[in-house]
Amino acid sequence: KVGFYDWDLIHNKMYYSEQMTKDWGIDSNRTLENAVAFIHPDDRNRFSKEIQEAISDKGIYSSQYRVLRPDGRITWVEVLGEISYDESKKPIRFFGTSLNITDRKETELRLKYEQRKFKEIFHESGSALAIFRGPDLIFDMLNSKFQDLLPSRELWGKPYAEALPEMVNNPFAENLGKVLQTGEPYVSHGEIAPLYNVVTGQIEDRYFDTTFARIADEVDKPSLVICSASDVTDRILLQQKIESNLLELELERELRERFVSTLSHDLRTPLTSAKMTSQLLLRKDEATDSMKILLMRIVRSMDRADLMIQNLLDANRLKAGEGIPIKIREYELEHLISTVMEDLNEFHGSRFHVKNCAEKLIVYWDSVAIQRVIENLASNAIKYGKVDAPIKIEFRNENDWIIIEVHNQGDVISFEDQKALFDPFHRSESAKASVQKGWGIGLGLVRGIVNAHGGTVLVHSEIELGTTFTVRLPLDSRDAT
Repeated sequence: KVGFYDWDLIHNKMYYSEQMTKDWGIDSNRTLENAVAFIHPDDRNRFSKEIQEAISDKGIYSSQYRVLRPDGRITWVEVLGEISYDESKKPIRFFGTSLNITDRKETELRLKYEQRKFKEIFHESGSALAIFRGPDLIFDMLNSKFQDLLPSRELWGKPYAEALPEMVNNPFAENLGKVLQTGEPYVSHGEIAPLYNVVTGQIEDRYFDTTFARIADEVDKPSLVICSASDVTDRILLQQKIESNLLELELERELRERFVSTLSHDLRTPLTSAKMTSQLLLRKDEATDSMKILLMRIVRSMDRADLMIQNLLDANRLKAGEGIPIKIREYELEHLISTVMEDLNEFHGSRFHVKNCAEKLIVYWDSVAIQRVIENLASNAIKYGKVDAPIKIEFRNENDWIIIEVHNQGDVISFEDQKALFDPFHRSESAKASVQKGWGIGLGLVRGIVNAHGGTVLVHSEIELGTTFTVRLPLDSRDAT
């Protein structure tokens, strides 16, 4: 709805249409001074200046300004006018139209605000952003982060093919074009980009995470594509290095397993032969008592050597993430203890002080495997404990759980070493520093066997108290398997 005005410049009288009176809120005082009073204070000087310029020079008037209505509301108006002159070129009349453009102006201001906000976000963003325009993918906008990805390259205002000629046949350009045409967003992770390095003069492979999305114009016509890019070259190269190392480790594991398996087989063949020969000699009538004692020692030594080979195979299983197979049978605990202590005393002498508080109990364990647990802990105590100090081994029953403790005096195992003490092929720093040699498989086997029985093993080591390994096993391990 358009309002009309007519200003008599000779008598300084103004006439307004009903629509203009409504838009401006003008009262009956119809002079220029009264009209100026309705102009927003921030626009009055410009209004007066433009009126005077139109009267003096142009004869045509066109402007936009704010009207401050009596009720406090602000109205934007667009005023057009034309000045007529008498025969002497003296201005006598100023007439024209006034259009309420408040809605349009508010939309324009809101749009400018959104554009300004977008530019601030775009340029201050922590991400590298660029906007490509049209089918030639011209760099329409880019922030400093995007420019940093391609230092010393002139990008703004240039088509993609001109700015990045080495990337013309790369999927980046093709995917940007697809997004522009279809409107379907595109996301990539670790995509390779062979880029020219202006410093070295070489093409270098770089890797980027990217997101492309289309921005349509006001009639939804494909126009722009916004690109967010992150240089992830360091991450990808590190990932490739890790994957390569994992592959090498896997090959190493396979070779180690093959080596251990072959070595174990080759060692067991002569051991088995020697053991069978000794057992045959034992059956001979000619064998004297002293010969039988020696032959029994040979057989037991062969058994221990075979057990060492089995330990190596089981440690290899644990290293590969497999469990140790066990065969659960019913045994008398007292008999198992006497058997294992007899073997320990024969090979290590009478350094062991045994305390059995478990009484006569029936257990469901793999007795051979548990014997290995006790022998490994006792052997460790012999190796790393004080030479002149006794090794204490205690068995007791606590609420249907058998507790086995092996205690020795000697060097303390540090808290850091305790964290990995039961890992296969791990040796503590104190063990490495000692004169004792070893592969670091004993304690790993202890944990593997104990876990297979549904039990636990812990270590406690202090200067004053010494080192104690505590094994906790259920009386019946059948459920654990």
